[in-house]
Amino acid sequence: MGKLLVAVASDDKKSVGWGHFAHNSYYLIAEVSDGSYKIVEVRKNPFSMVPDPDDPSSGPHQEIPRELEELAHMHGIEKYSTLKNMVLNDVGIIVASGGCATSIAYFSSEGVKIVFAPAGAPAEKVLQDLAKIDPESLPPLSQYDEGRFEG
Repeated sequence: MGKLLVAVASDDKKSVGWGHFAHNSYYLIAEVSDGSYKIVEVRKNPFSMVPDPDDPSSGPHQEIPRELEELAHMHGIEKYSTLKNMVLNDVGIIVASGGCATSIAYFSSEGVKIVFAPAGAPAEKVLQDLAKIDPESLPPLSQYDEGRFEG
């Protein structure tokens, strides 16, 4: 197995974040290779700083930075394409606790696999377990729970 980059959606840089991965604050970027993993980077998610136009109850937790104002009106394919191009262009797997059908369909069509894990699960434990299997063998959408991956 070659090197593979995995993005774990997180809000605290330690565990799988709550809710839709497109709105978590960070992505822990890990390199998974030959049975091991290494977190190589933490990327800030610009969409975490703008309200979700698909969820009227969400609002910005702070003033939207001027350079991100255009993101506030994006939704659907445009939003996920922008997220991929800005932040997740080199990852092969996203680990998250949630996502919508449109995001799953978009990222799957781009060859990115989605693994749903329980919110609050320790990111390092999920990555450790992911490194034990051949991540290439995962289906486009799978579920992780207590060391098991199911498609």
